[in-house]
Amino acid sequence: MNWIKRIFGKKVETKQCDIHVVVGIKPTELEEPSLNVDGSFVKADKFEQIWVAENVNSMYGTSDSLNDGDHIDYHIWEEQNSNEMYKKHLPNTMVFRGSNPNIIFHGGCLGCISQRNHGIDRCKGCQYFKANWSNPTLHIEGEESDTISGDDFKRMLGGE
Repeated sequence: MNWIKRIFGKKVETKQCDIHVVVGIKPTELEEPSLNVDGSFVKADKFEQIWVAENVNSMYGTSDSLNDGDHIDYHIWEEQNSNEMYKKHLPNTMVFRGSNPNIIFHGGCLGCISQRNHGIDRCKGCQYFKANWSNPTLHIEGEESDTISGDDFKRMLGGE
């Protein structure tokens, strides 16, 4: 399951409970919900604390203590909220950010097309995911592109 599916995937049946069943990606997988009904992250407060620890208090690697699913959600949340966090917690900082079609866990993710071809869950086994150098590099060299093609986007959503 990649991050686009994680955010926009269809749920066959949804009930009000602590966990839910998602049908479609694998026969059946249990997950804690990561998004509220309004689209905000369930753990947004925790993610903000981690962001402050890493970016304000220089406690690098704090997000590495998250489980793999939360680690992915944190980086998606960070991508969506980074500008707001800088304005709120580091207002005198000038931020220069380029655009990239990947969720970036490490510099090794730049230019990698693995997320687009295989989904973001493949990143969990890569050395760049949580800087676990004993894992192999799953980096797939690709074009240095700041846009995503329509075909790649359809493939990320599970289409052909």
